[in-house]
Amino acid sequence: MNKLKAITAGVMLALGATGAEASINSGLYPNVGELFVSIFDPDANGGLGRTYFRDLDVPLTDVLNAGSNWTFNVNLAADANYAGFAGQTDLQYNIAAVYTLDEGFANIDQWGFLATGSSFNGGFGNVLGTNSIIQNYISKLNTALGDNVSGVVDNGLPQSWDDGNWGPLMGASPSVFASTAGGVDLATLFFHVTNNTGDDSDGIVNQIAGRWLLSSNGTLEFGPAGTSPVPVPAAIYLLGSALAGLTLVSRRGQKA
Repeated sequence: MNKLKAITAGVMLALGATGAEASINSGLYPNVGELFVSIFDPDANGGLGRTYFRDLDVPLTDVLNAGSNWTFNVNLAADANYAGFAGQTDLQYNIAAVYTLDEGFANIDQWGFLATGSSFNGGFGNVLGTNSIIQNYISKLNTALGDNVSGVVDNGLPQSWDDGNWGPLMGASPSVFASTAGGVDLATLFFHVTNNTGDDSDGIVNQIAGRWLLSSNGTLEFGPAGTSPVPVPAAIYLLGSALAGLTLVSRRGQKA
């Protein structure tokens, strides 16, 4: 795609944010879909919002094949496009990938979609409709990406997280009944939604072992649950300082 057209459309793409495989694979069999992240800052752009999106370059099947051994880590802050998002604490994001079903059911065990989610029970349903919606959003992102691996758009453009294009319900997907959005420094679950019939019946929801974590410093990672840092309240630091002070005074008294 002509980069000038993308810039004219209001898409800000940073120089140097290139990669060998810039476009997000939309998972049309036999191609395997790739993970992507969409991050929304509701306070940017005068309160209208701004969206950062990125190809994470991880095939859906890599996640499923690795099982509980799969981990991931990327420093988004190293990307010039993420500059306005680093340090923000009100960010919302979700991560997804899709893999359509082969007509001969060759990939029946792995087709469907991956998505972040806040709840295991009642969060997901039918599969086919959601696959199409995810692919449609991927197509919009790829139009803006060009030769880059990430991009930024203000609210109101087709790639924006808000505005009904995507958001916590992934574009009002017929399969999503609960929020798929995570927040800064909050552990977020990850699910594979599929079925063994190949139709649009209720999905089988399998949780991927581990959790996503987006840190305020721009680190996005997936790993075992329980490894995320636990924020320490400021009062604890104050208590520690007070105890240290009392200890120092006590020691001085003993020396006297």
